Amino acid sequence: MSAGYDIFGSEKEIREHLKSMEFEYECGNFESSNGKKVSFVRVANVSDVVKKSVTQLNESGFFVEKTNIPKNLLWILLTGDKGGKSTKLLLQFLNCEEQHSTHTARLLAIYEGDKDNHQCIQKIFWSCNRGNNESVIKYY
Repeated sequence: MSAGYDIFGSEKEIREHLKSMEFEYECGNFESSNGKKVSFVRVANVSDVVKKSVTQLNESGFFVEKTNIPKNLLWILLTGDKGGKSTKLLLQFLNCEEQHSTHTARLLAIYEGDKDNHQCIQKIFWSCNRGNNESVIKYY
C-alpha cells in the first residue's frame, strides 16, 4: 500500500529534525554524606532545552490553547520522580495536549546511588546551568 508521497521526508530533513531535539548533557559522580557513590546525568544548559523544546513542540503542533492558561503564556512544571534506585527531574509543558507524554516532557537530570535526600537533589538538580544568567523561568 502506498500513501502516494514520502511520509518520512528526506534523510537530510530527518537528520535536521533529530538535531533540533539534541541537548548537551554532562555526567559525573560524587560521594554523598551517607558515604554512597552517586552517579548522575544532567543537561548542560536548561535555557537551551527550553528554547529548542518550544520551537520543536510548536513546529510539531503539540501546543494547544487551554482555557485555564492565558494566551501567549508558556506554563512549565518542574517535576521530580523517584522510582527504584533513580531520581529524575523532568520539565513538562502544560500548554500541551498530553503533558506527561514522552513527546512533550524533557528529562533534565537523573541520578542513582542514594535516596532522594536534600544534598543530592541540591547538588545535581539545582546545579543545572540555567544559561547565561538569563531569567528563563518566572515564578508565580
